[in-house]
Amino acid sequence: MKKKELTKEINLRINLNPNYAKRVHEYGFVELESSWGDEASIINNARVSVTDNRINSVSDITEREEKLLYHLLKNNHGTPFESLYFRFRVIAPIFVIRQWIRHRIASYNEFSQRYRTPMDMFYVPEDTDELIMTKDDQKEYIELLEKVYEYNKKALEKSYKRIQDIGVKFYPNPPYSGKNNQHKEYDEFVKPLRARAREIYRNVIPVAGYTDLYWTINFRSLTNFFNLRICPGHTQQEIMDYAIVMKEMCKLKYPILMNTYEKVKNEI
Repeated sequence: MKKKELTKEINLRINLNPNYAKRVHEYGFVELESSWGDEASIINNARVSVTDNRINSVSDITEREEKLLYHLLKNNHGTPFESLYFRFRVIAPIFVIRQWIRHRIASYNEFSQRYRTPMDMFYVPEDTDELIMTKDDQKEYIELLEKVYEYNKKALEKSYKRIQDIGVKFYPNPPYSGKNNQHKEYDEFVKPLRARAREIYRNVIPVAGYTDLYWTINFRSLTNFFNLRICPGHTQQEIMDYAIVMKEMCKLKYPILMNTYEKVKNEI
């Protein structure tokens, strides 16, 4: 994906879903695309073992239900919170996702460089202490990464050209004419070779490069993510920036639940 394409897509999603789609850093992005369940789902899941006293919606929640939510969270009765699911789309540097996938009780579907060329952008620290990275250091950092991306682009182009030339030699007259099914045979020859080329040359893409994925997770696991990743001084800043944005989206979507979560967390 090119920078222009990515920028256009991010702007579109923000316009379509302004409360739940946000930029993170220069090229990063998070969107809460959908969720399943709510506070009422959690209450009903908690009560099913002892009563048929269900509630139909969040509007039926009273102080009694709020006290139950607090009791469940306070005493680590986690299973009812697994009835609320979130699906996020995340565009982030690979080094951030390397940390993210340590949260294993979730589902991941990621952008594949076997089928697509790498995104042509990489993460540059925005406000690094001069003791760590001076302006000159940052310039060298950018120049090095640009060279790597340029190498990847040129290497793939040369590989594609060799594959195309041999493909035309094997399946001439011409390969895209559709006559005698030549285009199908040509494609079947070329496509796996091009995919293999992308597999090989993606190896040079640095962890500063960006990737794109869907992350589906229940609320119980999501709170574990928040607890571990929103922890100044103990969590890398870049992944914390994403976690903070996602937590704000959850607060907006589920205020009763998140207010209860914050109350319990502040008491620990």
